[in-house]
Amino acid sequence: MAARLSTPVAGAIPDAPIRAARAAGASRWFASLALPSPLRAPLTRVAAASARDSASELAEALGTVIAAARKHLDEGSLVELEGVVKRLGELKE
Repeated sequence: MAARLSTPVAGAIPDAPIRAARAAGASRWFASLALPSPLRAPLTRVAAASARDSASELAEALGTVIAAARKHLDEGSLVELEGVVKRLGELKE
């Protein structure tokens, strides 16, 4: 879910109201899950960052999720998520 929030829908960045609705829904979904406590704040942060216009802020937030979840992720997942962070870092703001 964190990666989906961090990538554009069908190649286009959704408008602000759509991003805000997605972020609110994701925050509620994350809150409903039984997650390790070190993941809660980073996931809330990535959801909030996904509603804003800053790709660098979103990249930083997703990087925090990756760091917190690293021991729970396989190598393929880490590579994919780190690729999303890299692509976000390449976007112009």
